[in-house]
Amino acid sequence: MIYECSGLPGSGKSTLVEELSNQLRKDNKKVKQIGTDSFWAVKNNNKIMKTIIKVGRILQPLKPTNWKFSLICMQFFFKRTKPANVFSSYSSNYETFIAVLYCIYLFDEYRRSDDVIVSDEGLLQALTSLSLKSDSGLEEIINLVHMKQYIKTTSLQIYCKLSIDETINRLKLRNRTTSNFDQISGTNLSRYLEQHKSRLEFLITEDTFSKKIEVDMNEPTENVVQYILKKGGKIV
Repeated sequence: MIYECSGLPGSGKSTLVEELSNQLRKDNKKVKQIGTDSFWAVKNNNKIMKTIIKVGRILQPLKPTNWKFSLICMQFFFKRTKPANVFSSYSSNYETFIAVLYCIYLFDEYRRSDDVIVSDEGLLQALTSLSLKSDSGLEEIINLVHMKQYIKTTSLQIYCKLSIDETINRLKLRNRTTSNFDQISGTNLSRYLEQHKSRLEFLITEDTFSKKIEVDMNEPTENVVQYILKKGGKIV
């Protein structure tokens, strides 16, 4: 089973995933949390192993089992046109290439893992962010969504809904400055979040290969977790 969270940045996906993972472990499930932290091997304190993992991420597009997904990603990368707006640093070649590698990493994990996967930055979320780094290439993004048909594990798409105003309030409280996204503020942030919401909801409609539920992120986290487990179905 794959629990794949998507929603606006700062809507509380990471907190939800922690609570959901803990509950699944209490139910004696073998849980694997994947996201940007696991992609960068943030929790691995062995510098040599961390370097090896990062090199592996770069080489993942070359795996035979990922070739078609990787090819479409590269078509997007070379076809894209940079947005002529305030998001230019967010859509630099480096940022876009890392976003491509992250999408390939998620697809590879979804395809081959036998564990229960829980992700706070799921594949649709990653593809949404990737698509906003270009004014073109939406056809390739849709094709990448359709590649989910080759993932045999059942996937539950969890849309974490929160208003843009409340999302902005939470982002201000988070006060994080570790990425180019964190540098977007004011009306530019509102505009980006509106674009993100619109694009994500469009891609969710394109994903006909997953079960889907919506959760209200204004509700207490424990209530949301119980709703997900109830609506998502029992894991065998």
